[in-house]
Amino acid sequence: MQIKPIIFTKHPAKLEIDIGPATCIYHKQYAKNLPQIVDCDFIEYDAFAKEHESYSFAGKAAMIFVGANKFFNSSTRIHPVMELLPYGLPKDMKLISIDTSPYIGPLWRLWAHFYFTKVPFGEYTYSYLLESHFNAFRDGVREENPLDFQKIKQYAKGHASIDYQRYFSEPIINVIELNPAAHAEYQELKAQLFEEEDHIHKIIKGLEGFAKVICPERKIPAEHKIFETPDKIEIVRTDLKIDEYLTGKLLEKISEVNSVCEVLQ
Repeated sequence: MQIKPIIFTKHPAKLEIDIGPATCIYHKQYAKNLPQIVDCDFIEYDAFAKEHESYSFAGKAAMIFVGANKFFNSSTRIHPVMELLPYGLPKDMKLISIDTSPYIGPLWRLWAHFYFTKVPFGEYTYSYLLESHFNAFRDGVREENPLDFQKIKQYAKGHASIDYQRYFSEPIINVIELNPAAHAEYQELKAQLFEEEDHIHKIIKGLEGFAKVICPERKIPAEHKIFETPDKIEIVRTDLKIDEYLTGKLLEKISEVNSVCEVLQ
């Protein structure tokens, strides 16, 4: 069976790859879940990034990236190693990107797998332009959505494989009802924050902090954490509006990722 450049699987360790001498660059969190690759040198990404100029890939037939979702983000994309990967590699090398989910974080980060494997992603050869256009679309400044699902489907056709229908299972959500006094205190704090703060993130953080203190049982995971346990997400929230909002954002991300999985089939 022909191996496609982009592979999404929840079980990378079950993959068997034999395509000639290879190098695998992987994120450390995938160290215990690496594919079975014949005749392969495995290099942890951080170690490679520190000494990337000293490596030679002469005689290698393939470069396999495992965990690009973890080593490509808004901060690391400015590292000089990203100039080498993949365009500084021998032109005839087979390039493969393997990960458990299509992306983590904002939708534009799906682009990384196409970048590492040199699979065209429309007009976007740089992540900054894609991120900028996507944000402009969401802000209503730009009419065209650069990450329209049908466009993603077109870009991925023939280049990507995925072995699951949905990345996330339905989360378990429990709502704790607070007493009237807690709700009154919340409203007072909300009014105060809107009066004193000029940034929405500070207001959200303040209201979230109140919810944490008033309800110790509360448990709303950070967005990046739900990617670690996609089949077992439990949310315990209060009936405060801030928790309704934060839970809604998580549900939106779950729906978005699952929709991307559908178009990648």
